[in-house]
Amino acid sequence: MTTASEKVQPRPITHVGVTVTDIEASIDWYRRVLGFQLLHGPVDYTAGQGHFGRLVADMLGPKVVRGRIAMLDAGGVGLELFEFSEPKADRRGAEENQEFYLHKTGTFHFCVIDPDVEGLARRIVESGGKQRSAVWEFAPGVGFYVCYCEDPFGNIVEIYSHSTPQIWSTLAQIAKQSDEPKS
Repeated sequence: MTTASEKVQPRPITHVGVTVTDIEASIDWYRRVLGFQLLHGPVDYTAGQGHFGRLVADMLGPKVVRGRIAMLDAGGVGLELFEFSEPKADRRGAEENQEFYLHKTGTFHFCVIDPDVEGLARRIVESGGKQRSAVWEFAPGVGFYVCYCEDPFGNIVEIYSHSTPQIWSTLAQIAKQSDEPKS
């Protein structure tokens, strides 16, 4: 057990898992549009059959019977794609202007970095996805940009112009400077 005086080291995020309705089309889209590389798969599984099937049955629960999994490399962080066939996956946000699931726990988006946020948002739209927000500057004059998009499979893809540490440490510095008393 960690005590309050012990510093806990950050654990790197190694991958994010998303559900898709067509794994082959998803692999193709993530490779063409975002430049991700296929590491493995897609692998078919049936819960309870073989080592991997037993692993899936234990980890995903008794309702998941059959599906496919693939792992892509997104520049050192993985994107794990799940296509559930039994039970069949439903596309989240299938209705036009469907609200995000912000009021429920769990992952609702993942973020990629592209210095040309507008250009990548346009490519996402041109390839069957959606642009869900305008391109915003985090703080006026700072030069860090962000936009929410959606892949063709209903998953939210956020685009940052710079890395998370660059953006958020700069924003913290700006906030700190604005909080300091003026002389």
